[in-house]
Order: sequence, then structure tokens, then C-alpha cells
Amino acid sequence: MTDEITRLIGSLDDESTGIAEDAKTGLMSIGGEVLPPLTAAVRSLDRYGQLSAAEVFEHLGDPAGNTYWNSHERLDQPLNLGMPWPDVVDAAGEAALIEAAQVDPHSDLSATIEWVDHADL
Repeated sequence: MTDEITRLIGSLDDESTGIAEDAKTGLMSIGGEVLPPLTAAVRSLDRYGQLSAAEVFEHLGDPAGNTYWNSHERLDQPLNLGMPWPDVVDAAGEAALIEAAQVDPHSDLSATIEWVDHADL
């Protein structure tokens, strides 16, 4: 199973959205066993693979995924959740727009925006 998990994690970065989506679904169906190797590999994935990994973390309810995604690594700045909530929202929005501008374009790239409010943390 370890080889299959490794293969699926590598496929999260595939140029084909279909293959990447199949890999994400495969990891979700395996369950919690994928969390340690996915957590170890997530920083080496391209942005699309990282976004897919975030969906796997979310699907499996993994708090380690939340720790990883609580920063803006391309900007080398942490997201300070101790600030007043309107400031957190502004900082997160600004960082997300800057990060989105750095995504390598693919012909089949799509984006999803999800609002997170203070109650989600």
C-alpha cells in the first residue's frame, strides 16, 4: 500500500486534471494511512498538488493539514491569528491574491474560493 500512496501523492501534480483528481480521490478513499506521507511530501508538491493535498487533509479531518496551511510560505510570512479578526481577513485576502498571481497557468486550471470565518478556526 505504501507504494500506491507514494504514486498517488506524486500524481497530485499531474498536468492532467483528471489524473490529479483521481489521485486525490484515491488518497481520500484510503483514509488516515495517507496522512503521514502526505504531510511529509506536501511542501515538495507544486501549487495544484498542494491545493489537492489541502482537500485531502480537509476530507480526512487532519489537524496537521491545518497547521501547514496556516501560513503564506511563498510570501514567507505567517498568518497571525492573534490580530483583530478584520485584520486577519485583510491579511489573508491580500496574501491569497499575491499567491494566486504566482500560480503557473495550465490550460485546465480552475480556482475555488472558500470563505472562512472566525468560527471555522
